[in-house]
Amino acid sequence: MTKNTETPFSERERRFVEAYLGDAAGNATRAAALAGYSLKSARRIGTRLSSEFHIQHAIDERTWRDPGVWTREQRQQFWTRIANDPETPMRERLKASELLEWA
Repeated sequence: MTKNTETPFSERERRFVEAYLGDAAGNATRAAALAGYSLKSARRIGTRLSSEFHIQHAIDERTWRDPGVWTREQRQQFWTRIANDPETPMRERLKASELLEWA
């Protein structure tokens, strides 16, 4: 009988990974809150979860497999270009600067 060496994900950990790659846009605190952890502990739990090997591995694997998933650096570069482009309407530039706060 072979022992399973993979760390099983809890439902909230799975939701954390989904949120981190989705609506939270790479922000661990926001991902923890979206995954169902309390707002009071979201920063602590988000930091802990994002540093766990099996969570990092799941995020890296999904990012690698899906070219449609941007890395945090790619999102920051994109929003920075928008925020700095004088041809872009001010409203969109302001929105890009807000999104940079979450990246």
